[in-house]
Amino acid sequence: IGTLFRLCSQWFTLSFMVDITPSRLFKCWLINRNLINAFVAGLGATSVLVLLPIVIRAASSLIGEGQLSAFNYAMKLVELPVGIFIATVVTVMYPQLNSAISVGSNSEAALIVKDGILKLFVLSVAIVLCGWKFCDSAVNLLFGFGRVTQEERSHVADLVNIALLSVPWLGVVSVMSTAANAKGL
Repeated sequence: IGTLFRLCSQWFTLSFMVDITPSRLFKCWLINRNLINAFVAGLGATSVLVLLPIVIRAASSLIGEGQLSAFNYAMKLVELPVGIFIATVVTVMYPQLNSAISVGSNSEAALIVKDGILKLFVLSVAIVLCGWKFCDSAVNLLFGFGRVTQEERSHVADLVNIALLSVPWLGVVSVMSTAANAKGL
């Protein structure tokens, strides 16, 4: 019922902007080769990003008791700076990149991508260095008041330090995904 309500509300709103009557909608092909190509590319990219943590979580649960929790804690501690810095840069970059691509300025788009990669690389290196320096303190501050032992906190900190190595590459992948989305791929 909620989905139907959402469809009707969007259809109603779109009807003021675009001629999208039911008779016209069903006379044209709703699925074409470009849509299928974009869907497959998006599905592939998203599947890799979504499946990798699932596979790692499954593998960590086979190692021993508490490993899944330690991995989840470590990933959340890495996702915080990634979400704050990387997501912010690519969110600001997307409209600029989309505008450059829409007017056909490939050189400007390439410059925006290059600038985004450089900015995110510098931010990512700062995140990694600060993370390595303050990881033990952050883990002890966040998990030191519960039933998590010092050995378990040390293990989480080690996992965070390993996971931090992926941050610069997440920045590059985020910029490239944003460029692909702006280009309509």
